[in-house]
Amino acid sequence: MKRSAEQLKAKATGTMNSETLSFKKITQNKGSSNQSSSSNKESFQVRFMNILPTPTEFNGYFDRAFSRLPSGVDLMNKAPPKYRPFLQLSRVDKPIGSWLLFLPGAWGICIASPTFSLPSLPLLVAFGAGAVLMRGAGCCINDMYDMDIDRKVVRTRNRPLASGALTLQQATAWVCIQAGISSLILFNLNIGTIVLGIS
Repeated sequence: MKRSAEQLKAKATGTMNSETLSFKKITQNKGSSNQSSSSNKESFQVRFMNILPTPTEFNGYFDRAFSRLPSGVDLMNKAPPKYRPFLQLSRVDKPIGSWLLFLPGAWGICIASPTFSLPSLPLLVAFGAGAVLMRGAGCCINDMYDMDIDRKVVRTRNRPLASGALTLQQATAWVCIQAGISSLILFNLNIGTIVLGIS
């Protein structure tokens, strides 16, 4: 009887040991599979991040692309002398304001494009022209209001209105021309865009 009880105990402990060993193997396999999947994810993320340019590289690409574009000063100098005060009044020689107005809208147009397709080039051109014209009209209105103050400031006394290169009537006509062309661009777009543009 003692021997049979001892044999049963030995069998029970043997089966328990085998079950614990198999359970350990299963958990080890699961752990190794989880580790391999996480390492695969990490390696994919590393490969993906290596494809993207660093901020320094992106700024370099951006600067090189913009350096190839004609500067506002070059465009203004190539214009006939009688039109240069109007271009200066619209800040054509300082185009950073137009870029700041154009780039967020261009980014929105690119995001709104259908998947795996290029953004609409005519829409980008129209938005770019509208950005230049409306920014120019805003600069004209600003100089019309600040004309008397600009004459007293060294930095602004050479502006067309402050220096007398243009009259107030000429500046008003130039604002109307820019706003009129911008309105033509706006009214060629869809109804939702027209409502947003007017509001």
